[in-house]
Amino acid sequence: MQRLKKYLFLYSLALSSMLMAQTILSAGDLVFVTVNADGNKNFDFVPLIDLDANTVIYFSDNPWDGSELKTTEGTLKYTASAAVYAGTVVSYSGAISGDWTNEDAGFNPSGTGDNILAFQGSSSSPTFIAGVGWARGTTWISSGSTTTNNSYIPSALSTSNHSIISLSTKDNYQYDTSKGIIGTKSDLRYLLSQVDNYNSNSSSAYSALSTTFTVGQAISGDSGFRMLSSPVAGTTYDDLLAPLWTQGITNADVSSGDANVWIYDPVNSLFKAMTNLTTSTYTAGNGLLIYVFSDTDNDGVDDLPVYLNVSGTESTPTVSVSTTESAWNLLGNPYESTIDADQLFSDNTDFSSVVYVWDDANSQYQSWNGTTGGLTDGLIAPYQGFWVESNAGGTTYDFKSDCKTGTVGTFLKSREARSGSLVIHVESEQGKASTYLSFSSDGYLALDIRDAFQLMPLDIKRHLAVMTFSDTTALQIQHLPNIWPGILSIPLEMVLLEPNAYGYVSIDAPIKMTWDISSLPKDIVAYLKNSNTDQYIKLVEGGSIEVQTRGVGTIPLRTGVSVYPKIDTPQYELMFVSANMETDSETPNRFSLHPAFPNPFNGTTTLSFEIPKKGSVRIYIYNIRGEQVDYIINEPQLAGKQSIQWDPSPLASGIYFCRIQFGQQSKTNKLLFMK
Repeated sequence: MQRLKKYLFLYSLALSSMLMAQTILSAGDLVFVTVNADGNKNFDFVPLIDLDANTVIYFSDNPWDGSELKTTEGTLKYTASAAVYAGTVVSYSGAISGDWTNEDAGFNPSGTGDNILAFQGSSSSPTFIAGVGWARGTTWISSGSTTTNNSYIPSALSTSNHSIISLSTKDNYQYDTSKGIIGTKSDLRYLLSQVDNYNSNSSSAYSALSTTFTVGQAISGDSGFRMLSSPVAGTTYDDLLAPLWTQGITNADVSSGDANVWIYDPVNSLFKAMTNLTTSTYTAGNGLLIYVFSDTDNDGVDDLPVYLNVSGTESTPTVSVSTTESAWNLLGNPYESTIDADQLFSDNTDFSSVVYVWDDANSQYQSWNGTTGGLTDGLIAPYQGFWVESNAGGTTYDFKSDCKTGTVGTFLKSREARSGSLVIHVESEQGKASTYLSFSSDGYLALDIRDAFQLMPLDIKRHLAVMTFSDTTALQIQHLPNIWPGILSIPLEMVLLEPNAYGYVSIDAPIKMTWDISSLPKDIVAYLKNSNTDQYIKLVEGGSIEVQTRGVGTIPLRTGVSVYPKIDTPQYELMFVSANMETDSETPNRFSLHPAFPNPFNGTTTLSFEIPKKGSVRIYIYNIRGEQVDYIINEPQLAGKQSIQWDPSPLASGIYFCRIQFGQQSKTNKLLFMK
């Protein structure tokens, strides 16, 4: 009997402990969506994390004076009688009932200006979670004495991270749900901090908001690979991956089968399966790879989209990640906010200025180099993993506070003069692919830190790829100078790859090519040349052509991160002519050869030169093999500027060189003739 009593006591103790458990919230884990100073003084809030039953949260319109809550007004106590899911609208009707009680009477928000502060702990020792203020004057102050209509902002809260909302001069406000009800905690806090996203009036109170918010980063689409990260460090893998099916790992949904979650080993250039989802520690700023099954609970029904959301405190800047130098490193956004790759490039100079994000929908990487790329504006979403390549000395990667954009939606950046880009798109029944060329003053004709490699895909299936080449290196983004000598020629290749027992084999297929030259510097003209037929077309906005991929070889499978190999001479070239291209021109009182105009040309072109005195001038034309194919003049010319037309109509389309000789001096220009 004594033993039974002991067991009953232990059971009672455990049950009591369970019943008293509650969720501890951090700053920003709660947002206000309705506040009414008229009528019943009601309001609505939304928790951005799940709340356990018995969770207690206090709501006070007492001001915070910088050191304590004043007692001039009142405080409400909310006790969750049952678990509350993140995104649920919780309403205070203005009457004490159900989950709501008075902590101290006098809660009475004022239409002439007031604040509501949410906190846990106690009025004498509060841990603040969120705040909202509205006024006909100023509700949040930074100096002077508090009144019943204003308050200092508690140090744990901030308008910059949107844990404090500062509304305008009306009595009543309610969030307009058409502005967005799906996103990460950071996204929703941002949306709910914008005054323009609220309906407001000064006459009648709003009813309780009828909706449910969806909190988290969406995982949508079909089964396939995703590169992920977490805004919370520690033993968070099981929490982070809870909405997804996991297998082959201790404490996964099932421990049998092949593992579907990996981390990357940059020293040995390979992926390693995770071993335990509950004990393995996630380090902020690192990335992971998961194969997402669209059936997330193995019941035979597809469940995507699902939403990732992890409990705990967001990583605080600066997050510094240990990396391996001269290697590929799988990193990830360590914050709840979108981050800006351009700022990462500025803060991490021992790394290439390119980031790569896996796009499972198109079976290719999307990259960004500071000017162009498929990763729109270089914005890296919360929960997103990405590749960076380190240079010698690249042993630490920093995510500083300045990389956080603090916004959602379009992020605009300034561009240097004469920088720009061109995009080539290809499309077939097998999908779409794109390659990019950027032009700026710090670009090189050889490889540089802003060139993005064309990486082999993570999955193994038929896919379309397009790339340019720098010598034998395949590039998704080629970063070029904005001034160059002569005509710039860039090899271009499209391949349709079919998996086989050894890797991939390229196959013949018709595809459509389009291009976007809207961001190309205005003084650069682009042409596409078929190297097999010597045919040229000028690229104009909105244009397209039908082209054919070729069965030219095989590509073996490789482990880790690998770049597409060059398996044959590319069949196309992109050719660029700049009005500002460098020439051998000199001062007017010296011998000089000016750029031909037009160039490229179809028909005739004008050759201009200057000589400082009367003398014999010879002009010869050579083909790309160095063979003389024409001569234009071989006779004395007067001093000064001279012009002469050249008509190469008997010759084939192609690149030619104009060589002018004056006395013992000679100069050469490159010409592009297109029939």
